[in-house]
Amino acid sequence: FTISGFRIIYFYPILLVFMTMVMWFYFYKNDLEFSAFQFLLKTFLIHISVIAVFVSAISSGAFILKVIKLPERFNSNIFLQICVGFAIMCFGIFLLGVINQFNWYTASIWLLALIIPGWKSLLDSLKNNLWKKQHKTTIKPFSLFLIITVIILVSVNLITVTSPFPLGFDSLTLYMNIPNLVSNNGGLIEVLYPYNWSLIVSLGYVIFESNAIALHLGSVSSILLIFLIFKIARNYVSTDWAIFSATLFYTLPIIVWPSSIEIKTDLSLFLIMLTVLHIIFEFYFRYQNSPVETSSNNIVDTESKLWLIVGILIGFSLGIKYTSLIAVLGLIVFLFYFYCGKFVAIASLLAIIVFLFIFNLYTFADLSFSNIEIFSLILVLVVVALLFIFLARKNGKIS
Repeated sequence: FTISGFRIIYFYPILLVFMTMVMWFYFYKNDLEFSAFQFLLKTFLIHISVIAVFVSAISSGAFILKVIKLPERFNSNIFLQICVGFAIMCFGIFLLGVINQFNWYTASIWLLALIIPGWKSLLDSLKNNLWKKQHKTTIKPFSLFLIITVIILVSVNLITVTSPFPLGFDSLTLYMNIPNLVSNNGGLIEVLYPYNWSLIVSLGYVIFESNAIALHLGSVSSILLIFLIFKIARNYVSTDWAIFSATLFYTLPIIVWPSSIEIKTDLSLFLIMLTVLHIIFEFYFRYQNSPVETSSNNIVDTESKLWLIVGILIGFSLGIKYTSLIAVLGLIVFLFYFYCGKFVAIASLLAIIVFLFIFNLYTFADLSFSNIEIFSLILVLVVVALLFIFLARKNGKIS
């Protein structure tokens, strides 16, 4: 099949059609009366509310990236705009929560304040990402089947989260309970876990007073991940294989369950960290190797600005879930690999493992070791790490 002149925004009416068909089939099987108009009206109102929150994120994120003056390759990345925007949005909600002034008025004003400064950047972003005609491409019939499969699954998931109450045990007791408690308290609450993303989700309760909108805010990251994975895969494989990669991701049970029933924060965290990895790899392996782009930009200056954004997103992700520390440590190993070579990278990886044992961070994996076992492991790891550092010095990688 040859696809020409397709715009990303076309997916939305197609999605609405499939959602209506799924609901009609459900009502028909159960001998119930179905009103397509009422269903579409309710669905559209929920989606408009969710889109309003995302518009605030995109507008503020695009504005910040424009102020920092990153190269256009990064400024126009809508996933980076969304992640940066949500980090800024969360910071504002956090400040309102500290003084217990997180209510309908202050939250609405905050979202409007995020839109106003960057409205021009918002329009540019929507034009370049959603309304822009895609390049003419040819896909195989099986890829079209995969696209339809994903649309059906997304339709079912979005219908599932259009619910008056959370369905999963974890979402009912934790992931959706925290946003609800924040809303009722009008400010921050005392819990044992970080809950940055729960502050974003709480907008569904605070502004819209709707559990369905809150569930959508918690679930929509999985849909964004479909497009992000396709975008990343398209840099390395054909369109058909990129579609297969995105479909394989979204059809995994480990993705379907937390995006429709449990509404966990893991997928939102994954969206942010995958975006971070995406822009880092774009910079070090694609941008730096492009003479056209690097000729008009200072590499060192661009790298500093990029890591400023990465630092903001990493800080935001650590406030979502502590498991993001794994990705942070991985970035450290990557930097050692890029600047010092493979031997130093391996040594840094071993040093990180030693760090985990010294501060008992391995206990999060439900592992247990005696003191003598820990001491022996640390000793072996340190000796091996020093050996790799010696090899790096011998090869002139470090002085």
